[in-house]
Amino acid sequence: MLDAQDQFYPQRKITKVEMLVGLLRSLQINNSIEPVDLSEVTLKFKDVSPTHWALNDIKLAVYLGLISDGPYFYPKKLINRAECAAILIRVPNVRHKVSTALKSYVTPTD
Repeated sequence: MLDAQDQFYPQRKITKVEMLVGLLRSLQINNSIEPVDLSEVTLKFKDVSPTHWALNDIKLAVYLGLISDGPYFYPKKLINRAECAAILIRVPNVRHKVSTALKSYVTPTD
């Protein structure tokens, strides 16, 4: 895990939201592949405020189908292996517009 000063802490446990943001960034998934008006994506999560630091990442993950929406996301909860696997297994199945862009990351190019 990297902190705000780009210090690496491999033994530090991470939260659900940190894992999600890290996954989106590591796969270079952002809202520029096919821009989505994220203001149109409404979240049912009762524990994600409209001012949450990762609000757009959470909305994008819901839009892409990486996570299900509502009623709770538990962004500050430490993520366990099962929760991590549940998100990772959805990566190849994200909507077509993104999965096409991800093929170079998921499929060998040789």
